[in-house]
Amino acid sequence: MQKKLFSVVLLVVMLLATASPALAAGKSISLAEIRFIIGKGYVFLFDMTGDFKESELTGEVFINSNSYPLSCVIKENGQIACTSKFSGDISGKSVSGTLAGFAFEGAMPEKICPWYALSIQQDFDGEIVKWPDAIYVKSQMKQLWVDFLLEWGWTTYKATCIERDEVPWLD
Repeated sequence: MQKKLFSVVLLVVMLLATASPALAAGKSISLAEIRFIIGKGYVFLFDMTGDFKESELTGEVFINSNSYPLSCVIKENGQIACTSKFSGDISGKSVSGTLAGFAFEGAMPEKICPWYALSIQQDFDGEIVKWPDAIYVKSQMKQLWVDFLLEWGWTTYKATCIERDEVPWLD
């Protein structure tokens, strides 16, 4: 019985001794939200208490057992904004991670894409002909356009998510 009690006390002492120095200094970081921003990608926003230096803001996120390093800055409003380069479609996936020794978890939001630039091509007896300009369509019309183009023998070889101000014929 004394051995078990000693082991528990020893474990608690070890945990307290190895606790993050940030915890001892009254610092904390918590995930506020995750956003998808066109042109930037997924952005993690954190609230913090205490003073952190940007050099302390190292961390990583885990999605589908893949690890991605975070690149972070402290914004003027006192929040921390972090980004990373992700591979594959991660919309709606669960995410966990650490930032400056603080753990967090959440879910990746769906990508919100207002417009698509569809690059199209057609195969004429083995010769690929690419349309010189992209076709600009609203996101809710994308699949209709892709189906229409396929019906007429054209294929979409690239669909790029763009902002409204990137559509050349809109003011």
